[in-house]
Amino acid sequence: MTPITTEFVRTKIHSRNPISHKGDYGHALFIGGSLGKMGAAILSSKACMKTGVGLLTSYVPAGAKNIFPVAIPEAMTLFDKNNDEITSFPNTEKYSAIGIGCGLGTSLQTICAFETWLETQPQQPIVFDADALNILSQNKETLKYIPRNSIITPHIKEFERLVGTSSSLEEQAKKASEFAKKHTTFVVLKSHRTKIYCPNGTIFENTFGNSGMATAGSGDVLTGIILSLLAQKYSSEEAAIVGVALHSLAGDIASKNTSEYALIASDIIENIGKAYLSLLK
Repeated sequence: MTPITTEFVRTKIHSRNPISHKGDYGHALFIGGSLGKMGAAILSSKACMKTGVGLLTSYVPAGAKNIFPVAIPEAMTLFDKNNDEITSFPNTEKYSAIGIGCGLGTSLQTICAFETWLETQPQQPIVFDADALNILSQNKETLKYIPRNSIITPHIKEFERLVGTSSSLEEQAKKASEFAKKHTTFVVLKSHRTKIYCPNGTIFENTFGNSGMATAGSGDVLTGIILSLLAQKYSSEEAAIVGVALHSLAGDIASKNTSEYALIASDIIENIGKAYLSLLK
């Protein structure tokens, strides 16, 4: 098992050309949000922009028309015809990477639209989180449509819904490795020591983070960070490693200013830049 340390992550960060433009840093598509869960979509989108993507389009329910452009003016927005939930999906061919699931909901219309889209459209890697994982776990036949080198970011309970419960940490690790290999997918299994299981059998273990990050929206932020890196042409393995490190380091920096008790997901986003600086110095 390879530990994710400052020195290790530093070797994975891509340099930026001084003579470049926003098109050089990818165009990400985020899909998520539903009535009562629009905050998750906003957090993920903000984190994506803050991590350095050139362009972001967020696809959310029509009910967010007066909210989203104000909450995150840097992102472009597309709106579903339904006010409260996503009932159809946009054409996704032009995007560098896709992230889906944060606040998505699991209504019947959303499930049907998600499964139809997954079977017919995406070719590029996708970051699956939250309700996207819950939908996949309800109909495991859809797992075969996951594009190669996608990344799933489940917490323990979400992972159990996908593969079943484990009687030990060893069994859990075995199931995660088997899932990654079978579906050519990277499994970012979130916990106090998040682990990344790769299709080739390699396992990476995070060494950063704190208890304050066990808070609502923290996982949405991680999804946005990893999506941003994928869109910037990081490999899936690099995006998972650097994404987990940036997320946790930003949380550590935030906790020094606000304490682990008072840490909220927005604090993590606000410290992504300082996390980059700590890695690059």
